[in-house]
Amino acid sequence: MTGEFELHHQEDAALLIDWENIKSSLSSHDLRPSVAAIRDACSRFGRIVLARAYADWQDPWLRQDPRDLYAAGIEPVYVPVRRYDESDGSTTVKNSVDVRLASDCIELIHTHPGIAVYILATGDSDFIHVVNKLRPYGKRVVGLAVSWSASPRLAELVDELVLYDRDIEPPTEVLA
Repeated sequence: MTGEFELHHQEDAALLIDWENIKSSLSSHDLRPSVAAIRDACSRFGRIVLARAYADWQDPWLRQDPRDLYAAGIEPVYVPVRRYDESDGSTTVKNSVDVRLASDCIELIHTHPGIAVYILATGDSDFIHVVNKLRPYGKRVVGLAVSWSASPRLAELVDELVLYDRDIEPPTEVLA
């Protein structure tokens, strides 16, 4: 047979997004996340076989985002925020996105053992424990965060770090 075709094996990857973390980090600098750009950037780490974004989609600030996520092939996972009125008149907010995303990672290790790369889109240091749990299973962990809100410790632990504002959509400067 003349001519050889090189087969490129691309590992299966899971993209798990702490949507509120990414969106609020960017909005603090008047930026908005591009779902398509996130998906495209993450595809270089493997074939995205599972993509989820976690948030309380009933929050008015987030209510329009699921449409864009669906269009990019990312499943919005609803995680409600609970608010509790305290005796001093303050309100305590309990957001369990971190817990849901972490438990999904651990479940995926067992239900989808072929996933070799986990892309965790969050700057939250709470995910250090998730990284440490994925490692004994031989999983590669990529962090995706916003530079000004990424946990330095999480950045040290992941196999590779992608910074949204530097690697995916760097701000364009307007020349005067």
